[in-house]
Amino acid sequence: MNDEKVAPISGAEVARLASCWRILHMMTSSYGSHPTGQIVIALTLAILHRTGYLPTVNEIAAATGIPRSNVSRYITWQLDKGLLEEIIDPSDRRLRRLQQTEKGRVEMEWLDSQLGNVWHEISGMTERMEKQQAEADPKKILERMTELTRMAERRL
Repeated sequence: MNDEKVAPISGAEVARLASCWRILHMMTSSYGSHPTGQIVIALTLAILHRTGYLPTVNEIAAATGIPRSNVSRYITWQLDKGLLEEIIDPSDRRLRRLQQTEKGRVEMEWLDSQLGNVWHEISGMTERMEKQQAEADPKKILERMTELTRMAERRL
């Protein structure tokens, strides 16, 4: 291992990294520890559903830049879990549109509440760290990460 020490970063930078970590952790624990590309697909679907638009697999692939085969695999997983259902487009019966099920809506409501909690928690953490101008304690950060992981595991 290299003996060089890494320069500590500010409390605000630690808080930003921690918020990103927590959001990705929530998503991966909720979606079966799938790669980040699948998280992008889930968030894209959630955004489009909120606007009332039911996308196709091809539209999701185009919007995310993720290969269609990967999008299809993930969509199949969501269909199998009962989070999505396919609806045949009445104006073009060749198209299958993706619609969230009630179970999928409940899952996204839970995720929204968690993201709101993250935002609130991180905002307070950032303010406290900036006021204290103290170095972040790596052991406390690791303890918090471990606690969040245990909470996510209990949920599933």
